[in-house]
Amino acid sequence: MSEKRDFRYDPLYRVVDVTEEISFIEGNFKGLFDRLKGINNLGIIPEVLEMAKYPKYEHHLGTVYQINCLLDMNKGIIPDKYYLPLKLSALFLHSGHLPFTCSTERALLLASGLGTDDIDNKAKNMLKRE
Repeated sequence: MSEKRDFRYDPLYRVVDVTEEISFIEGNFKGLFDRLKGINNLGIIPEVLEMAKYPKYEHHLGTVYQINCLLDMNKGIIPDKYYLPLKLSALFLHSGHLPFTCSTERALLLASGLGTDDIDNKAKNMLKRE
């Protein structure tokens, strides 16, 4: 007799086992989390490529899978006390950023009317205050 496994489908990693994190989020924040199913993580790309659909919900599943794989591969290297902060920071990072912002944040700031010097000076001033 086989054991029944609970899993979710992710287009990148295919089958992702439901972890404690996924169960907690879906159980306690179901309404908010279900909302992510209707938000496309690829910005305007589906307007050009109709089949390019990747909801933020699936992006979250992939994020949980990635961080758990990272931690599993580095057992003994990464201390246990960092597991929860790493998992939480991965989820928070991926819940609010715009598509491709890891590579385009500077371009977005420039497009907003701030010049390169303005951005660099503001960043330097923020560092000085710390």
